[in-house]
Amino acid sequence: MYLEKGEYKIKKTKTVNSDRTIVLFPHVLDFLKKLKIQQVVFNINNFILLNEFNQPVYTKHISKTFRRALIRHNIPEIRFHDLRHSYASMLLHAGVNIKTISHILGHSDITTTLNIYSHVDLDMQKNELEKVLSKLNL
Repeated sequence: MYLEKGEYKIKKTKTVNSDRTIVLFPHVLDFLKKLKIQQVVFNINNFILLNEFNQPVYTKHISKTFRRALIRHNIPEIRFHDLRHSYASMLLHAGVNIKTISHILGHSDITTTLNIYSHVDLDMQKNELEKVLSKLNL
């Protein structure tokens, strides 16, 4: 999103697969619906996140706020975008199908998801090894 001549414009998505519908956890959806209802008087552009002046929140502001929250709570600094990597890894660790994860992330090819966004940890390795041992009755 950007501001041009006093009007908010939405940037086009990077790829065809970037423009998608995703399923949210029910509690997240409920929270967003409540937030939307609270803002209905001010929200002429149909945005969900508004600042204290009832203007849309820019991604740059979200990243800065996230960074300050990490510092305030003495959490090691990561980029806001790194949450995407963590989410992909958590889904993979939970056994979610790689094609589903790829769709959630908006990738047209699962190799992008596997090569960039998924990180195998020791628990995942142990779980897979246990599956093999189980199949071999060892």
